Amino acid sequence: MQIEFYNKAGEKIVAVLVDTDDHWEACEQGHTMLQAELICGADDFQVLED
Repeated sequence: MQIEFYNKAGEKIVAVLVDTDDHWEACEQGHTMLQAELICGADDFQVLED
């Protein structure tokens, strides 16, 4: 799965590949990354299938 992170203006900052085929697990990972502020400037994310 791929997680794309966006800033407050809706611009894509970065895309990250995660090692899971489960959509909900990828969502949890994206949420965790946002909460931990691991992606500088990220305000939102979207999970995409590879």
